[in-house]
Amino acid sequence: MSTNFNSRELYPLVVRQSRYSGVYEGGEWIAIPNYDESDEALADYLHGDDEYFYIWAEQTTFGAGSTPSSALADLYEKLNY
Repeated sequence: MSTNFNSRELYPLVVRQSRYSGVYEGGEWIAIPNYDESDEALADYLHGDDEYFYIWAEQTTFGAGSTPSSALADLYEKLNY
């Protein structure tokens, strides 16, 4: 993992508990880059039925892990940081 990246590329970055305790997400914590509270697909995942996770996940690169740190590390790995 490279540490040479501009963190502003990911801003705002949110690490939060996953809605389904990792059953769908792959970990109890998720790291979401470019977090946008007005994102309809994200709102549906956070407040809707289970199927909305898949709609959101198809549109979003996110990290998942058993701890906040591991979710962030997973995100960095997926983004090749």
